Amino acid sequence: MSDVDHALEELIEAITSSDEYNKYQSALREVRREPELKSQIDAMRERNFELQQQDIDPGRLAFELDQFEREYEQFRANPKVHYFLARELAFIRQMQHIFDEIMESIEFD
Repeated sequence: MSDVDHALEELIEAITSSDEYNKYQSALREVRREPELKSQIDAMRERNFELQQQDIDPGRLAFELDQFEREYEQFRANPKVHYFLARELAFIRQMQHIFDEIMESIEFD
């Protein structure tokens, strides 16, 4: 096994042992117990992704994102939804930090 493969295994172990990952997995299991709620969360996340990917005027995008926020405000106030999204965001931020550190530490053009 190469040094990189060994380090990768250690990184995966560190990630899957982290609080962020385990809290996210716990929250995910909780919302999966309610398929309709999970479906609604997925639909909201998909709509958010689509909005973020639009190639439109920044002013129009801000308007659409504001509408999106207002539309889903009550839904996100649901404690299960709020907890899941917070745990998901914490895990995503952890992964972004890892990716950012890797990319900043190597020369890649």
